[in-house]
Amino acid sequence: MSGYTRKLVMKNGETFPHRGRTIFAGADAASTVTAAMIAGGAIKATPTASRTYTLDTAALLIANAALSNMDIGDMFEFTVINMAAATHPIVVAVATGITHVGVTANLTVAATVSRNFGLVRTGAATFDLVSNI
Repeated sequence: MSGYTRKLVMKNGETFPHRGRTIFAGADAASTVTAAMIAGGAIKATPTASRTYTLDTAALLIANAALSNMDIGDMFEFTVINMAAATHPIVVAVATGITHVGVTANLTVAATVSRNFGLVRTGAATFDLVSNI
């Protein structure tokens, strides 16, 4: 989608917008959200039932070219967009090397809602996931 902006937020507070990224279609099934999808900046889905989207492991995120040069303390933002017209939520789950920080309910993206997430690099092979940023 032309003009879509996502940000890499550096630990010193600077932001670097990236334009013209793809909004990836999420599956109507439990699935893995790949590093490429996260690097694209957004995942849009229309689930027909409750769905769980599990993030790639921290090692796979770090291996992605768009995320590989993150320093410890840098944050990468992405959005999950739920287009379901009814009560079908998308739940974001973490994988190895990623720790959710904050309220567990914020991992749920309700129908007709979008939610922003941030991956904060906390170590050589670890991230924190923050939600509703």
